[in-house]
Amino acid sequence: MIRPLLALGALGLLVVSGKPGEPREDFLLPKPEQEAAPPSIAAWGDSIPLGPSVEGEILRFGGGTPLSPGYARAFARDVRDRVMSEAGARVAELLAGDCTPFVDVTIGEWDVPDPPDEPLSREVKKLAESFEGSLIRTEMVACLHGFDGDPKEVLELYTNREFRMAAADRILDIWDDSEGSCIETKGAYRLVDPTKVCNEITELRAPDLAAQHSQVVFNQAADPYQTIYFKESLKTFVRLSDGIGLHYINYTRAGNLNRMARWIGAGQIRKTEEGMVDLLRTRLTEGMSR
Repeated sequence: MIRPLLALGALGLLVVSGKPGEPREDFLLPKPEQEAAPPSIAAWGDSIPLGPSVEGEILRFGGGTPLSPGYARAFARDVRDRVMSEAGARVAELLAGDCTPFVDVTIGEWDVPDPPDEPLSREVKKLAESFEGSLIRTEMVACLHGFDGDPKEVLELYTNREFRMAAADRILDIWDDSEGSCIETKGAYRLVDPTKVCNEITELRAPDLAAQHSQVVFNQAADPYQTIYFKESLKTFVRLSDGIGLHYINYTRAGNLNRMARWIGAGQIRKTEEGMVDLLRTRLTEGMSR
């Protein structure tokens, strides 16, 4: 599901509106008399509400002893703030011409502060530590030098169904329905079970950047599918002086991960992200040769 952000019109930005199953339309909003400054990623993030079911998905964790609603709210808000502040800092570097490629995957390095209005019991704190202990954080910067492309068009290529299914062989299907933009994946031996989730998608368009924010709002947790308790990500493409820069940040909490699963999983995530960038570079090269 694409959420329209018409309130950003004062910035003179392109926004996207559409319903699942219908063509997406771009609307060029009126520009101010002076050229707009690069949009604030943090301000845009503040305009995106947390999905109504995000807290409920987190509260699935723990079974008979669930996490508290206060903790779920604090966790979701803390991740949102970190996603937007971290992305904002990287995007500022890219817009300034500083593009240094890397892929970084960390698991369990987290510490969510207690919600100010709801002190956590010792039992909930212990459960929260377990929840955060298998939280996966992925961050990537890619530099696509030599491509004189429009960030909006590159984002559309990178996120379309055909490209994603070609880039990641675990993806079985991608579709839109009333729940949002949905994806089904097959499992990976000894690492992850099959998943079926739906995301709420929000996009930002500006002259020199295009971004897509995604948050899981529904997941099919019944057997054989694995529960996805939380997932939020942001992809941002930025116009460089000699090409296109990409920043990607993702926080995911699925099943509990032991030491071996963490090691294998981190390697597979890096391989997947690098493979997507390689395919994107190939597609852009093919487009230039036509």
